[in-house]
Amino acid sequence: MAVLFKELPLDTITVALTPAGIKLDWLASNAEDLTKNFHIYRNTTNTFPDPEVDIAKVYASTYTDRPASDGNYYYWIAYINANGDHIVFADTTTPIYWQHDQVFIPGRTVHTTDPNVTVPASTLTTIS
Repeated sequence: MAVLFKELPLDTITVALTPAGIKLDWLASNAEDLTKNFHIYRNTTNTFPDPEVDIAKVYASTYTDRPASDGNYYYWIAYINANGDHIVFADTTTPIYWQHDQVFIPGRTVHTTDPNVTVPASTLTTIS
């Protein structure tokens, strides 16, 4: 069973909501970081899931997730150290609401494909 540690303070994951899904970006601060196999974790509550159950492993500092179900999601990024411990170093601080035809960050509509939805212009973000 893997041991979980948090590297404090946790970095914030930058979230960009796109038609392709929820794009996560995090800081890879040096060349050594770029050689790490990053593990992406997702949960519907702000409780870290089982360290053995990640949603992806990537050798990059970005990942786009497209959850199968609508709802709120929290994310964590970890790497595995030489001892096999999971070191969490970044997380989302607020839930990301995912719905297949629209994506919301609390208080701001970011993407909608429904032509019947009217959204105040002050809440729109252009997606290219």
